[in-house]
Amino acid sequence: MSGWIFFAETATKAVSGFRNIKEQNGVNISITGMLIVFVVLSLISVLLTALPHVVAKLDEIFPPVQHHTPLEARASSNNEEETALAAIGFVLHTQVAQTRD
Repeated sequence: MSGWIFFAETATKAVSGFRNIKEQNGVNISITGMLIVFVVLSLISVLLTALPHVVAKLDEIFPPVQHHTPLEARASSNNEEETALAAIGFVLHTQVAQTRD
């Protein structure tokens, strides 16, 4: 029974300041956390630095596909899209005008 009383007495004592940090291993925990963050950020930095070289090597292995479309075909497809959009706009405009009347 006296063990429980001792535990209750020590639990009620308020420890503050640097003593609390020392008793709870706060310095060790904070240093460990900072080292983990430093190592992970360093790895990310190394990976981002190496990424252009890796992509260049992958381009040698898997060359990008080049689509050669004639200029006239590109212009006509844009013209067709613009014509279709204009027709859709006209229909929407007439529908809105009819519902207002």
